[in-house]
Amino acid sequence: MNSSSPFVACTEVSKSYADGDQAVDAIRELSMEAHGGQVTAIVGPSGSGKTTLLHLIGGVEHVDSGSIIAAGVDLGELSSSEQTAFRARNVSFVFADLNLLPVLSIYENISLGLALLRLGQPEAHQRAMSALDLVDLADRAHRLPATLSSGERQRVAIARALARESALVIADEPTAHLDHAMALQITNLLRSLGADHGSCVLMATHDSAVAEGADQVLRLEDGRRID
Repeated sequence: MNSSSPFVACTEVSKSYADGDQAVDAIRELSMEAHGGQVTAIVGPSGSGKTTLLHLIGGVEHVDSGSIIAAGVDLGELSSSEQTAFRARNVSFVFADLNLLPVLSIYENISLGLALLRLGQPEAHQRAMSALDLVDLADRAHRLPATLSSGERQRVAIARALARESALVIADEPTAHLDHAMALQITNLLRSLGADHGSCVLMATHDSAVAEGADQVLRLEDGRRID
């Protein structure tokens, strides 16, 4: 459900990186809002600033200027340790190139992601299995990642976000390398995180068909918002 107060609010955000003796502007004076219960698609060509924006909103990096308020927290005021704590409490990341540990089962990978929440073992087990059931992988809980297809591994990443019950889900090209049918399935799962679980979902994508399924589309070019 959309609320009057945005879950994420970026105001005149700028971020640059050093490239030799020059500064490269990755994000330029960008303002946007995103609400809980909705999916916001961030689209644009490679180098447009999509990943940088997601890293800033996710508390991975600091802005150079401007402000980002997420979950009522001014991210620019956080120290490195406070950023880590913010991510642990509030954020789940879903990437095209997953960081699943190959020697752990998919159940163990999800359980590991719950460790920072300091849950009791019964609750952690219930969350992990319920999440796997929601993405139709409960019967594969004890299989290793290498035995799954690309689409199944991506569903594991979404199950990890479901299990954590994160208020903010950040997905960077989550449908890359997937066929059209699987891409739409992954998109629908991300939409369920918003519609059914109230998460604020931010998704960077090159795929216009995937973006069309979002509640809001933010278009970037050369670090600027152009919509």
